[in-house]
This record gives sequence, structure tokens and C-alpha cells, in this order.
Amino acid sequence: MAFKKSKQKSQPDLFATASFSLPERERRYMEDELSWHNEFYRNVLLNIDEEVLRPLFVDGNMGAPTKQLRILVAMRILKEGRGCSDEQLYENVRFNLVWRQAVGLFNINDECPSIDSYYKLFRRIAEYEQNNPEHVNLYKKIYQDLTAKQIRKYKIAGRTIRMDSKLIGSNIAWFSRYEIIHETFRKQVSEQEAMRISDQLYRQKALDFLAENASKTVYRSDDETLGQLLLDLGIVISHILALRGEGEVSLLHRVFHEQYEVDDDGNITVRDKKLISATSVQNPNDPDAAYRSKGGKKVKGYSTNITETCDEEDGSELVASGLQGKPSRFDLELQEDGSLEVTDKQTAEVITATKVRSTSGRSLPTGRKKDGQWKIAVENSKGKKSYRYFDNDAIERSQNRQRMETIPWEERKKCNNVEATIFQYCFLTRNNKTRYRGLFKQTLQALARCAWINMRRLFLFDVNTANLALQKA
Repeated sequence: MAFKKSKQKSQPDLFATASFSLPERERRYMEDELSWHNEFYRNVLLNIDEEVLRPLFVDGNMGAPTKQLRILVAMRILKEGRGCSDEQLYENVRFNLVWRQAVGLFNINDECPSIDSYYKLFRRIAEYEQNNPEHVNLYKKIYQDLTAKQIRKYKIAGRTIRMDSKLIGSNIAWFSRYEIIHETFRKQVSEQEAMRISDQLYRQKALDFLAENASKTVYRSDDETLGQLLLDLGIVISHILALRGEGEVSLLHRVFHEQYEVDDDGNITVRDKKLISATSVQNPNDPDAAYRSKGGKKVKGYSTNITETCDEEDGSELVASGLQGKPSRFDLELQEDGSLEVTDKQTAEVITATKVRSTSGRSLPTGRKKDGQWKIAVENSKGKKSYRYFDNDAIERSQNRQRMETIPWEERKKCNNVEATIFQYCFLTRNNKTRYRGLFKQTLQALARCAWINMRRLFLFDVNTANLALQKA
């Protein structure tokens, strides 16, 4: 099927228009230009560029939806804006007059696109991103184009940028380390594959692990027993991967190499927890989800960065309103001659730091700082002197913090505005967890939710502008 754009607006039918038979008060609301559904229609639906989706429709691509693409894209924004399920979304778009008008179905006899078309479109978008060498997300391109049109229409200069991030949990259960490996094993290895293992010992161990309930095992096992089970499971997985042959690329292969180490002699050991990356698999049901920790809160999911623009007269500027970590007792300042001056904020004393150098080509003694760092002598509360060391990262952090502290408070507190956006973004989540799994679906949720937030802000702006005009009249 060939690509075909949908009509901008359905042809009004006097006797089929949704508001035709409504009482006067309800009809006024339906036709009010300042109602949210008409704002959504003007600033969202009509600005969705279907042309972006053309690469999804190629010759021989039968069964693809070729009509009402704009409505399908807008429906995703409505879903995340209202926090409803797919079933509730379709029920409202089919039978709720306000929702129908929001997506341009003005007449009672205007047909809503099928739910199969809805699922098929987003499945094609996901496949296109996966198969495209540059991993282009067409829904993201639609969002960017939509936002650009809104910026031009409302003449938003965007000279100032505010940024913040939010940890969003995936819709997965919290698994222990053993459960992660065991559940991956059960998902990736079938009983038939285990039965084909020729070695009787490995075959029986594999079957035992497949029949085991990992959560019960973790509950009843002490650390020593669980450590041995971890090692045994790793040995079985290694044997299965070897039987599959070189070039094996699977989730099981990934988890094994994240959780275990193999030396040159082929000996397998359980990797130290501290050496496991935060991007390692947290649950095989969502391999994209990573481990994050912020402000004492631990999340297995995704980090969403929110950037918003605002119209200011000062020109474009990135303002950092805070830095992670406890402020240091010392301010560090590199001088033009290459020396480092250290200001003790407790005593106001300015100290010239000494560069640490090894002598006679020998390595510094164990416990000493590395060559090239700076040190000062510091007296503790008991009157004893010790050395405090500073590396280049510490100097950079100190300079960044000093620059931040020179920013006027009126500028620094603007972060509260983007924090309000973050609040709205995750308002419909449950315990900061979405209902989705996988990076693609999480991305769709973030884009659609942000599109809804933008629409609501434009809606409030239009309402306030109209009210001010009435007051002046």
C-alpha cells in the first residue's frame, strides 16, 4: 500500500455534527475555542506532520494503515495525557464527544481508526528504529516538529534553557542477583535444550535449575549456600553457551559476562558486585532497564532528562542551580603561574599547595597519593597535622561550585519551574514507575507526556490572554 495523507478536517455535516443536538450550554462548551479539546485539535492534531511516517510505507508493505495517521499519533498523546489504558482510550475516542472532537472526529458518523491500526503503527515505528542504522525514532521526529511549530506560532524565543532529570522505574519486579541470572536462564534455555546436553552431570544440574523457584531458594539459603549456587549456575550457563558455539549473541550470553569472570584457563568465578556495571541487566523482562540511584532513592529503570525553554532578555545561557555532593571545606583556585591556592573556609586562611612528586624515579609509598596531585598540611581538632590531597577533578568541581554561587538567587531559583515540569511528567506514574517495559515504550511515554504538558501550558496561556483582553475591553 502506498502512503496517503489523511484529510486536515472531516467535512462538517449539519445533521451529523456531534454538538448539533446538544443543549445550548453543552453546545457552547463544545464549540468554545478556549476549551481544551479545541486547543488540542488546533495545537496538536493539525500540527502533526504525517510526512515523517512515509518511510514506514513501502511497496509491498501490505496491511499497513494508510489513513488517519495523524489521529493515531494524537491518540498516543491523549493516552499519556489522561493516563488511561488502551481500552479506555478507544472507548473515549469512539463514544466521548469531547475526545472525538479533540482528534478531529466532528461528525457522529466519522469512523475511529481501528485498534489494530494503532498497534500496527507503533510496532512499525519500533521496527524502523531497530533496523535503521542510525536508530531514528520517527515518533521523536514528529514530536520535535510539533514543538518547533508551537514555538514559532507563539514566538517563544527560548533564550534560556532549564534542565532536570527524573529516575523512572520500569514495570518490573525487583530481583536479587541470583534471581536475575536464574530467571534469564529459565527464559533462554528450554527443557529440550537441557535434555540434549550429553554430560549427565551438567544435564541434571540444568534440569534442576529449570525446575527451581529462585525466590524460594534465596529466601531459605544462607550466603555461603547462595554463593555456591551462583557459581554452579554460572558453570552450567558457560557449558550451554559453549555448546551453542562461538558467535552466540543472546541475553543469556550478556548476563553471563556481566555477572561472571573467566580467566585464561577457563576457570569461572562470580564477579565482585562492585565491578558490575549499573547498566547491567536488572530483570530479563526488561533488558534495557538499568540501575540508578539519586538522592538515596534506588530505581531499576530509566533516567529521563527534561529540557524546557523560556523567553528571557539576557540571551542564551545554561544555569546550574546545584551540584551533587557535600560542599568542600576548601576553595581551590589555579593561578596564572601554575600554582594552586587553597582557601580554608573555616579559618579564611589562604594556603599555597605543594605539587606531589616522586623522587629518584621511584614509585610513591603505598597509601600515598598519585604523582601530579596537590597537597596541603591541615591541623585537626586534636592539634595533629595531616595532609589533604586534591586532584584535577577536585579543582574543577570547586571552580564550578564557585561559579554557581556567583549566580544571583533570582536566576538559581528558576530551577523550581523545571521541577514543576518534572512533577507533571511523572504525576500519573505509580511510585515513579510507568506501566511499560523497554526503552522504546518508555521513550514514547516521555515524548507523548511532554507533548501533553506543552499543550496544557499553551491552553492556559490562551485562556489567560483572553481573560486579560476581556478585562481591558
